[in-house]
Formats: sequence, structure tokens, C-alpha cells
Amino acid sequence: KRTIGVLQKELKSKTLTEEERDQLIFQLGLAATIQDKEQLAYNQFVRLLESERANIDRADLFMALARLSYQQGEYDAAIDWYKQVPKSSPLWLESKEERAWAHVRLDQPNKAVAQLETATSPVFTPLSGPESDFLDSFVSLMICDYSRIFKITGNFLRKHKVRIKGLEALAKKRNT
Repeated sequence: KRTIGVLQKELKSKTLTEEERDQLIFQLGLAATIQDKEQLAYNQFVRLLESERANIDRADLFMALARLSYQQGEYDAAIDWYKQVPKSSPLWLESKEERAWAHVRLDQPNKAVAQLETATSPVFTPLSGPESDFLDSFVSLMICDYSRIFKITGNFLRKHKVRIKGLEALAKKRNT
């Protein structure tokens, strides 16, 4: 574990490659986020985003900025950052789910449902986790769509059966 101070000190090294420097800047942003140093985190992420040569995937930066905004209670800004994650990114589906949470925080359950229609689509079943189903049920409860809740919970075991068995097997092992 590197502290903010250690990361800042390492960044002063003259022997770093551009890729190493960018990785340290990103790590510094993440460390600052965890330690509630939001402005420092924001500055690091934007610094990388504005760099034409940054070696950090832009989708990672959009997600980091979205999560930082969400953490600060800036849900509209978070939604704007989540929207920038491209469909080609492995983080896209996750951004849809997290965007739905931001809509929940803004008391916009119908917009959350729209995001969850994609995140919980049968096409994405192998990629989506139980959290999406939980959120879908929660939002359905918010809008009093009880038949949707029963549908989601009825499909839950079938949809996540393989994962559940894997987790049960893992739980039975020692030292896990």
C-alpha cells in the first residue's frame, strides 16, 4: 500500500517512463479518493484525461471521475461521466448499473429503470451480477411495480445458480 505522500514522492523521480508516471498519477488519484482528498483526486484524473499521451484507458478515467462525483454527492456530474464510458469498454455495463444508482439518489426511478433494462437484459446475463438484480428489485419497489419484483426474484436463482454453487464451494474450503 502506498500512501499519498509516497506516491507524490515517487512521481518526482526523473527515471520514470511516461507509462510509469501515468500509472502513478492514476494510483495517486485513487488513493486520494479513498482518503477523501477529492480535489487532489479530481486534479490527477483530469490531468490524465487532458493529456494526449496518457497511458491510462479513458474508460477507467471516466469511471474514476464518475465514482468520485458520486462519492461527493454530485449525482448529475456522475451521470455525465458514466455516459462517457464507450460501449466498447468492458466497464460499460458496470457504468449502466452505477448510473442507475445515481438516478436512484436523484429520486429518478424511471430513469434508473431505463438503465437497468440494459444492465439486466438477458443478452448480458453472463456479465451482470446479482447487484443489478437487487437494484432492479429495489427500483421496482420504489415505483410499486410488484409484478416486476416477483419476476426478478423468481428468475434470480436460475440466473445466478452457477455463481451461487461456486460461492458455496468456495465457502466450504479452508483458508478462503
